[in-house]
Amino acid sequence: MRRRLVSIPTAIILLLALSPACSKQKPSPARSSASSEPEAPAEPPAIEPAVEAPVAKPAAVPIPFGHPRVSRESLVAPPLAAPAGAVAGPGGVRMQLLAAGSGELPGPTDTIIADYSMWTGDGKLAQSSYLEDRAAPFSVATLSPPLRSLLTTLKVGSKVRYWIPRAALEGWRPKEWPDSDLIIEVDLKNVTHVTFSDSNGKAVEPPTYAAPDASGPPSTATLTRAGLRFTLLVQNASGRHPNPGERLALDIEGYVIEGLVVTRIAHGLGTATTIERAPANLGEVLSQMKDGETARVWFPPKVGAQVIPDAGQRELVTDVKLTLPK
Repeated sequence: MRRRLVSIPTAIILLLALSPACSKQKPSPARSSASSEPEAPAEPPAIEPAVEAPVAKPAAVPIPFGHPRVSRESLVAPPLAAPAGAVAGPGGVRMQLLAAGSGELPGPTDTIIADYSMWTGDGKLAQSSYLEDRAAPFSVATLSPPLRSLLTTLKVGSKVRYWIPRAALEGWRPKEWPDSDLIIEVDLKNVTHVTFSDSNGKAVEPPTYAAPDASGPPSTATLTRAGLRFTLLVQNASGRHPNPGERLALDIEGYVIEGLVVTRIAHGLGTATTIERAPANLGEVLSQMKDGETARVWFPPKVGAQVIPDAGQRELVTDVKLTLPK
């Protein structure tokens, strides 16, 4: 029996033909770029908002000598007249001690902190630190001499009531104070002692009253027979008057007035005289003063040159301190 030979190419074709049809995979249909929609971009992951850590509020800083504010209606006016037991002070000022303190005494140039209320003589409230949130500072040296002399007798912690005649504030009334009789209640909270020194560091006695201005003498100034006007800046109720012919030691500050300009031309001028020899009728003023007192004297133009020659033809104002022999 003869065998049929099959060529290699034919065999390959037969093998392919005998392969199962199911083994063939249909190719996936081609996606038309024209008809397909673009894929949506992937959404970024959600970011949760950061939670802020709680911030502690700073503690409130306490106000020195602070207090809650009160209404004007809650401040009741004190009696309009001083009681019989009120202390009589210089210049007609009356003082009633409401509570005694135990702290330090303020000096004539110290700074104090106090709560206060001020009424006019008819009982109307003018000012009060209780309408604000803290006590008020004052320089004792800026107060009128009668008020200053009484205030320096009070210790810190004292509460006091003053009845002050309008005349006791002449030349010393702050611009914001009413021009009338006043009733002032003061609660003294604190005192800061103030010292003064010169350019060399040496302690000096500071002035305890304001320099004169160009307004001239107040209406309450005393008029001498020769026509000089004066007021007492510092009073000494326990002092004595000078005797005729007695040597009088004087310490003088001198100011000249030109228009609205006030210029000091003498400072700490020490001298001595008698009532009879005092120039420009100054003796009439000295005879009414007491030992340790200081008077402010107004001299008309041309007359002041007899006291301080540098005054020339100008109006002269002098602050004269009198010291008598011991």
